[in-house]
Amino acid sequence: MAFCGSRLLAGPAEHPFYVSITEIHIQPQQQLIQLSCRMFADDLEDALRRLNGVAADLLVPKDEATVNALLNAYVQARVQIQVNGVPQQLEYIGYESDEEAVWVHFEGKLTETPGRVDVNNSLLFDFLPGQTNMLHCYLDEKRQSTKLDCPERKAVFQW
Repeated sequence: MAFCGSRLLAGPAEHPFYVSITEIHIQPQQQLIQLSCRMFADDLEDALRRLNGVAADLLVPKDEATVNALLNAYVQARVQIQVNGVPQQLEYIGYESDEEAVWVHFEGKLTETPGRVDVNNSLLFDFLPGQTNMLHCYLDEKRQSTKLDCPERKAVFQW
């Protein structure tokens, strides 16, 4: 066993770094904005347990309705997007797991072509002061990226 930061590492399922990926896909032709957030399952499970007092197994869920409700509430509270100063309303689509991580998906109706996209992202900052959130914003096929290290929460993309 090894000690890393404030976390005891017990084996391959644990990891010594804390990174999430947030992708925002904006498609003006389809009037669509999509949000996908990838987080390590163990970190997200720990945050949900600490915040809600509920043990949620994201890789093999016993109660998918509860897991979906928890994920929706957690991400909605920690990721906000504005397009040209207008807050975007995103609907929870669902989630999928891939080995050690979970992708959580949302989408909404885009009302105008963005000139500016403001993102507030504090995923996993609740209990992981070493957390880094990578952000990728796509306008059609054009991509801009940045990273937010805890406690930095705000990013701006200009088109």
